[in-house]
Amino acid sequence: MNLSFNLHNKLVTLQNAIHFFKKHFLVITMLGLIAAFGRVIQLGGFGEITAWTNVLLEVIIESSRLLLFLYVLGLANIKRGMLRVKNFLTQKDQRKLQWKIAVQNNQYFHDSLVG
Repeated sequence: MNLSFNLHNKLVTLQNAIHFFKKHFLVITMLGLIAAFGRVIQLGGFGEITAWTNVLLEVIIESSRLLLFLYVLGLANIKRGMLRVKNFLTQKDQRKLQWKIAVQNNQYFHDSLVG
């Protein structure tokens, strides 16, 4: 029964992740493509670039990745994602609790894969 319950929880999590990706496909894809094409240009995919263009592209790439992270963390709300990061960094007592939960979830996930 416990195995069935664990499998059900994993399938629900997968279903929720797929639903989120489908619902926000355009934003997620565009932010990812901005970073990808920027990196291709940096690596010389369209010819040589100047040093300042390289730096500018690095800022664009990292900004795109940061926005994507905050967008997903905030569940499609960048401002909420920023607040979650701020709260994590400023609320020491909550941070310890969140780390404890994350470690337990990670260990649970690892055990379910191994066992």
